[in-house]
Amino acid sequence: MDTIREASGRIEFSSEMPLAARLLILAAGLVPLLAPYELLIKPTWQEFSLIWLFALVISAGAIATGLLAICVAVFGMSQHIRFDAASRGLTYSFKTAGGRHGEKEYPFSDIERLRVRTHHWTDGPATYNLALKLRATREIEFGRFVVQGDAERYLSVLTGMIGE
Repeated sequence: MDTIREASGRIEFSSEMPLAARLLILAAGLVPLLAPYELLIKPTWQEFSLIWLFALVISAGAIATGLLAICVAVFGMSQHIRFDAASRGLTYSFKTAGGRHGEKEYPFSDIERLRVRTHHWTDGPATYNLALKLRATREIEFGRFVVQGDAERYLSVLTGMIGE
């Protein structure tokens, strides 16, 4: 869930992965792990056959799918980006349920590019994020918008704040 807070020269964008979502993803990641048990461990295989090879392939796919979901639940990031006009800087912080966290402060002069990034989806309308490129870092996306005008409004507010 994304939230935007504005107060006296500060704008903060927060993206949180709620505990309920993490637990649901974790539970969904455990379900595919039943396949290897049912196909490889529970039966008593007496000899090698093509059916055993098929069961092995299905089990490998199930393990990969399960581990991916478990990693998303444990290592999915929550992030906060705060623009502060008074200090002429921004603070980027992140944390994961797995314990990884960090916080860095950057002056506005480190901002190379700030833009609206459009994501086109095959099964729904386009969404819009703000994308921030800082010197010597990867591009950071934040602020999920369903209306392009809202994203462009925040882009112009932030551009004005940075350019002051």
